[in-house]
Amino acid sequence: MREVALGIALVVFASFLDVPAIILLGLVLVPTGAIREVWARRGLEGIEYRRHLPRSRAVVGDEIPIDISVWNRKALPLAWLQVEDEASARVVVRERDLARAESGALALRNAWTLAPYERVVRHFHVVAERRGIYRLGPARLEVGDLLARPAATGTSPGTDTWIVRPRSVAVRTLVSEQRWGGELRARRGLVDDPTRYAGVRPYQPGDPLRGVHWKATARLGRPVSKRFDPARQREVVVALDIEGVVAPSRPAVSDDDDLVESLCVAAASLVRHFRAEGAAVGLAAAGHGGGNRTMAYVAPGGSEPQLGRCLDLLARLGPFPAAPFERLLTMLVRTIRPGTSLVVLSARDPASYLPALRRVGRSGFPVRHLGFGPAAPALAARARAAAIESSPARLDGPWRTATALLIGP
Repeated sequence: MREVALGIALVVFASFLDVPAIILLGLVLVPTGAIREVWARRGLEGIEYRRHLPRSRAVVGDEIPIDISVWNRKALPLAWLQVEDEASARVVVRERDLARAESGALALRNAWTLAPYERVVRHFHVVAERRGIYRLGPARLEVGDLLARPAATGTSPGTDTWIVRPRSVAVRTLVSEQRWGGELRARRGLVDDPTRYAGVRPYQPGDPLRGVHWKATARLGRPVSKRFDPARQREVVVALDIEGVVAPSRPAVSDDDDLVESLCVAAASLVRHFRAEGAAVGLAAAGHGGGNRTMAYVAPGGSEPQLGRCLDLLARLGPFPAAPFERLLTMLVRTIRPGTSLVVLSARDPASYLPALRRVGRSGFPVRHLGFGPAAPALAARARAAAIESSPARLDGPWRTATALLIGP
């Protein structure tokens, strides 16, 4: 509007002074200013901008197709329309490199020339290179007039979020398994399921008082204990130790921090392995896994979505611990049911948390320690020296291409 007013003022002023050049300049400013005003007011009207992701979860190595569509739903043509979708760190688009937006963040930049009522769809692929939570959006829209000058800007507040889960590989045990039968004594019996009541039996020395059926004892005149069917599923919790993997002084994880990703691949593989064996599996780590809790924890469960819950937790898990690993072990003793097996996966010297592991074992929770990383055999040997069942564990290759998690010597 200011250009139109300026052009009119120049024409009037130059007419009194009889200066043709200034009159011509004013006559040029009036229509160009009017054009700019029209596109500034109506350029973004009727613009429909959408992103479409067919799924919100992927595994490292996958590609998620993403369709970006723009629709000019008015009779006014657009000389150019530029859209910058703000992207979180480490987002990789196969067809296009991310650019630096005016805000300083990375952005996926697209530009179109649109005729009246024209709709255009572009197809891209987001590459899941590393586990984590990724975001695309909000979008900044800028439109130009017929003279290709910037005319108006706006925002599209919608965002698209997706989770990249870690890979999981086959678990192979390199030690010989004990066979059924023979003269070996079982280490532990079946765990009773308190929800499967099966009647009463005569009281035996050592039965807990809370297991005595007092009403039946009074009726029969002799002490009897409650009897339950054994649980069909065993419960296993994989406790992931991320303490000391990345130095606290480092502000962010760099591309060469492969040990963190290798630990997550190993944990995901163990969770999938135990779930395939029919166990009710859970996952715990002393790190931020989303929300305000300092402990990332998924309670043991045997339902079909349980594996996905554990993998989502690993995808959200940060590289820095939020609390000492010993505090996580104490929390688990107070949370999980007695008889639940605890599998500890760690890549550091177990000396600091061995006392906590011994307390866990004395509390009725079978403990298995897995030393991981370059010094895995030495870590497992130190745990065995403290009377903790332990084995070295390693991937058979880099975490991006490994095919198996090897447990044993």
